[in-house]
Amino acid sequence: MKVEIGESLVRTWVRHCRGCQLAELNWKPSPIWPGEITAEHEQWYREGAAEFSEKVLKKTSSLSQFLGQAEVDVLGVQFVQGTARKVIAADIAFHTNGLQYGPKAETAARIVKKLFRTALTMDIHFPGVPVEILFLSPKVNNATIQGVEEAARMMESFFRGRRDGFRFQIIVNQGFKNIVIDDVTPLQKQVADTSELYLRAAQLVGLFEDCVPRPAKATAAPAQSAPRKTGQTLPIEYVPGDTKEFKCLLLKQGAVIQEHYADGRIKERQWDAGGMTETSNVSGNLRSKTWYRSGAWQTTGITKLVVKIVGH
Repeated sequence: MKVEIGESLVRTWVRHCRGCQLAELNWKPSPIWPGEITAEHEQWYREGAAEFSEKVLKKTSSLSQFLGQAEVDVLGVQFVQGTARKVIAADIAFHTNGLQYGPKAETAARIVKKLFRTALTMDIHFPGVPVEILFLSPKVNNATIQGVEEAARMMESFFRGRRDGFRFQIIVNQGFKNIVIDDVTPLQKQVADTSELYLRAAQLVGLFEDCVPRPAKATAAPAQSAPRKTGQTLPIEYVPGDTKEFKCLLLKQGAVIQEHYADGRIKERQWDAGGMTETSNVSGNLRSKTWYRSGAWQTTGITKLVVKIVGH
């Protein structure tokens, strides 16, 4: 079976950065599983057909036919004490010339269709379990990105009040680098697994880093960078601010880490803290991460972290 590098990268991210003990590529439900299509699912399908563009559900005459085409690029399941705590269903589109499924309206309709079909499939086979439904792409052209982001907002709106525990997210362009690549790349020195294609490629390139010719020195002396300071404490703000409430919600819902930089940039990372318990030190756990250790965060220009519970 052909393995696509983007799918392999997202599987690595789901396993090692999002804490999923199980992560499968090209997941498809088996027709002999006991998942039941209920009257409520049929109603959602009819309501979706009425609410979304006709392009979304074209060429499908029934819900069973619509679901028969379901496939998720990467499906991850996180377990806590033997119980499924969260499911991550991720689809990735990697096109070097930018995401394009035809005209921009057609592309947006395709994304809505993917998200809607995945949502129905997840509710049938993982009823009651919180699910993150993601669409990722490293390159989406400006003309297309608005429709792609609108697709997630449409799904959030549609399922609000219909199914608790669904979260839809679009991760594209710089966000793809900040959230996925920047979290996965440092793992190349820790993970030894030949099935992790992206990490293996990074390890291969790393063998020759010392052999790459270095550019000639400029005649003018370069500007001196600020000295690296150690011994400082990384400022962290929590939302909500009550530490007990924050930890309780963190263990249930996960959080988003906003990195604030001296030049005004703000980058986001997902943090579900799957390995933490009620006795864990939240700030200590954060500051132990490689990129937040003393000396590292100052070097990269981080000035503070704002950590928000998902949904706040």
